[in-house]
Amino acid sequence: MTLASTIHSTSVEGGLPASPMEVLLRIRHWLRIRRDRRRLMELPDHILRDVGIARPEIDSLLLYGRVGRTSENLAGRRRA
Repeated sequence: MTLASTIHSTSVEGGLPASPMEVLLRIRHWLRIRRDRRRLMELPDHILRDVGIARPEIDSLLLYGRVGRTSENLAGRRRA
């Protein structure tokens, strides 16, 4: 997700920009995701494993959350 796509996603159907507040909120959200990604990528693998995150999952988790992941899935993964 880029800043341009974030701003574009705030436009209404006619291509007109959404309210300035909505654009600012989207930019703020995008900046938070970028900051969190940078921080997670700096962590060593053993710390990521402790919290149940694999390095290749970081982008997906930040953009979409833990869709389809349950505590049972994570428990089985830790045992493996």
